[in-house]
Amino acid sequence: MGNIKVFISHSSQDKQFAGTLKNYFRMICGFEAFCAHDDIPVANDFHEEIFKSMSKTDVVIALISKYFPDSAYANQEIGIAIASDKKIIPIKLDDTNPPGFINRLQAYNCKSDNADMLLELATTTFFILYESDKFIKKKERIIDSVLDAFLKSNSFKTSNQIIHMLLKINTFSESQITSIVNAIQVNPQINGEPFKAHALPMLQHFLTEKYHIDFPS
Repeated sequence: MGNIKVFISHSSQDKQFAGTLKNYFRMICGFEAFCAHDDIPVANDFHEEIFKSMSKTDVVIALISKYFPDSAYANQEIGIAIASDKKIIPIKLDDTNPPGFINRLQAYNCKSDNADMLLELATTTFFILYESDKFIKKKERIIDSVLDAFLKSNSFKTSNQIIHMLLKINTFSESQITSIVNAIQVNPQINGEPFKAHALPMLQHFLTEKYHIDFPS
């Protein structure tokens, strides 16, 4: 099945925010996010590509702004998501509330696109899915997704954030432990010299205490 798939539903006026959020989902969570304006090849059937992506997605992120209610595509995407029983997470970009059939869903407020806010948004989304009863059968894929992001982490800041996420998850399969140890060994943004992710000793201590993994002193 691969990494968790996310469909980002948004108005065309919010496409820059959507594209940035897509990158944060990939970097922090390992999620494969779909944005129509980024991912539909030129000359392909727009409607067909949206239906195809929606059928494969695990969760729909609705970027709610003053432009969203007037976006024909965004509203129809939400209709498809409801009909397909997809989990929908509304994110408010301004004071606009989720419209129509999703107006009863509690929305996450994200009225800024600064790096710290997007980091928090991606992390919050990850744990919404991880802790959701609807995603019990997908927990292994959720964890595997963030482990993929850990292996590919391209900054100490990202590595530290993911380490704190892993410590909160706390329980891993044997293959997942192998993936974590491999990432620590091969990714210089986790265990580089002369610098290393400052949260790495906490992760190594946890792995030693709970899973008896030995690390060079």
